This record gives sequence, structure tokens and C-alpha cells, in this order.
Amino acid sequence: MKKKEIINKFSLELSDIFWKQVENQSLNEIIKLIFESPFTKIAKPFDLQKKKQIKKPTLFEISTVQNISQPKINRYQNTNDATLKFIFYSKIEAISLQKHPELDQDLLKLVGKKILIPPGTEIFRSIIMLKQFSLINDYNQLL
Repeated sequence: MKKKEIINKFSLELSDIFWKQVENQSLNEIIKLIFESPFTKIAKPFDLQKKKQIKKPTLFEISTVQNISQPKINRYQNTNDATLKFIFYSKIEAISLQKHPELDQDLLKLVGKKILIPPGTEIFRSIIMLKQFSLINDYNQLL
């Protein structure tokens, strides 16, 4: 399988400039760069218009996470009853339908982290309805 095919399994559309920069690098090096680089520099924006669900595992980068069940003063704190709103690179919104006690209490620590959303996740009016996801803490999780 070619490097591009392996990378495309994460539904990332990487920029042509990025591919030129990494054409002679190994798969491990490319995945490490994807994990460490801001998506604004390496990926083309996602388009969720007219999509009803995510078809393949999809990698997103967190721009911000907010606790929308709390008043503004506690907006960036994860609580036991939190309903979380994620905003990913290119202004894609997602609402978590589950509670996430495993996430850090300080939601600002999640900014810039990568998240893998499984296939079958529903999209309603261009908003991803998260039931489950994997927070990627190390690029080896993507290999």
C-alpha cells in the first residue's frame, strides 16, 4: 500500500505543499509530522455540507472545547455532567452526546490535540454528533 493510501485512511486531505515536503520521508516520519503539525499548515479544510455521517475514521484537530452546560465562568472546565462542544480546524462543530470524565478538567489543555472519530458517526446540519472518539496523545496510535 502506498503512503498516500495509508494516510488517506484518516480522511485527511493534505495540501500539495505538504506532500512535496515529505515525498522522500518514511511513513512513520510523515505520520509524526501530521501529529505534530497544526492542520492549518498541512491540511485542506473539511467540508461536511450534505453529509449525513462520517464514512471512514477521520482525524480532526481541536481548536477549542467548551462545556455548554455551564455558565460562561466555567465554560472551559470539564465537569461530571458536562455537555461538550468541540470546534475543529476549519470551524467544524461537534457536540458530544456522552460524558467524558477521562478528559482533563481544564478543557483549554485540549487545544491543538488530534482526535480520531470513528465511521458511522452522524452529522446533523453540518454538526458532528459525537458518541465516541479517541484522543490521540502519541503519533504511534496512528500507526
